[in-house]
Amino acid sequence: MPNTSVHFPQSVLAGLNRLAKERGMSRNRLIVDSCRRVVEERESWPADLFSNDHLSEADLHLLRNGEDGFLDVIEGARSSRVRRPF
Repeated sequence: MPNTSVHFPQSVLAGLNRLAKERGMSRNRLIVDSCRRVVEERESWPADLFSNDHLSEADLHLLRNGEDGFLDVIEGARSSRVRRPF
């Protein structure tokens, strides 16, 4: 089986160790199983999940023009984050 290296912050690694122990499995098996679930979930999404084909022109206009205001509200609530460069 191919392998890869992943670097985790100490707090995440400690959490993985605790969870693996609770479940009676190795940390490696926990990570592999978790990644497999994420990939399987993503591959099971409908192909048109992010399609805008069902939206009217008016809805598309609102969606396109509302992005900046939406992002401004989110970024305003994230005081510890640096504002986006664009």
